[in-house]
Amino acid sequence: MKAVASIQEIKQAFYHYLEAYFTERNLEGTLKLLSPHMTGFGTALDERGDDIEASRLLYERDISQAPNRIEYTINFLECQQLGPGMGLVRAELDMHTQILNQELTLLNARMTALFCVDENGKWLLEHQHLSQPTNAHGETEAYPIKELEERAMVLERLVGERTQELQDAHDRLERLSITDVLTGIYNRTKGDEVLEQELSRSRRYRSPLSVILLDLDNFKKINDTLGHGTGDEVLRRVGGVLNQGVRDSDVAARWGGEEFLIVCPECELGAAVELAERLRLLLEGHSFGPGLVIQASFGVAQARPEDTRESLVDRADKALYRAKHHGRNRVEIA
Repeated sequence: MKAVASIQEIKQAFYHYLEAYFTERNLEGTLKLLSPHMTGFGTALDERGDDIEASRLLYERDISQAPNRIEYTINFLECQQLGPGMGLVRAELDMHTQILNQELTLLNARMTALFCVDENGKWLLEHQHLSQPTNAHGETEAYPIKELEERAMVLERLVGERTQELQDAHDRLERLSITDVLTGIYNRTKGDEVLEQELSRSRRYRSPLSVILLDLDNFKKINDTLGHGTGDEVLRRVGGVLNQGVRDSDVAARWGGEEFLIVCPECELGAAVELAERLRLLLEGHSFGPGLVIQASFGVAQARPEDTRESLVDRADKALYRAKHHGRNRVEIA
């Protein structure tokens, strides 16, 4: 009977506390029910009472912010006798009040209250922990697994999008670094790189490799008489003619000024000469504008086993010089 009576006393102490604190919102009456050693946690971030003074300030603030009566319904209540003069209450409540003329309902608030008997035989609240369950995650999840999974999916998508953006930017920069801005074909840096690679492949597999070096005839006259804008447009169109006229395996690059290099893998000298002649005719027959005829001189060289990149281009350049010397608009062989 002693234990049963103690449980009943603990329950009555809890009801008394709820009446003063929730129903009456009586600060003085509530403070009288607190132990001198009162500690606790509330639902707000800073609601931690480490002693009676801190707890008193929290109660003052709570009641001043929400002074209206709090109606409550107890959904679950369990009392335990922990020892002589000490009892624990666990409860789950629905609470409803009005703050700033607005209705507020808190469902399934959880409260743990530790009561102790003082020297006068009065049950006082020693510790309280109040928490409000969140619906940010599933009912059966102790942690917000679903929310974290959704956040991870969003982060994964954002990282993927950002990675793609960075890859696209990298690709654009790479294209810019190897492309001649004016003509849209490869620049000299890329042409040099391709020629070095094809020379190595030619040596390794003993396959033929030829290069064609061409220079537009009398191009300075176009710039001087028609202006650099017209000259730039001519160079743009020349780049297009060369790109369309070469084989799929060939690589055309602007070598500098009005000079262009074509690297021709798996191509012997005779085939390279035929290609150069075809390009010469394409340029000569292309419509660059009223009364504007563009001609070019070509030098063709086939790689030898001892050739370096520089020596191969140098031989093609000497053949190009001979084409210029012999009247321009022609193809010469190194």
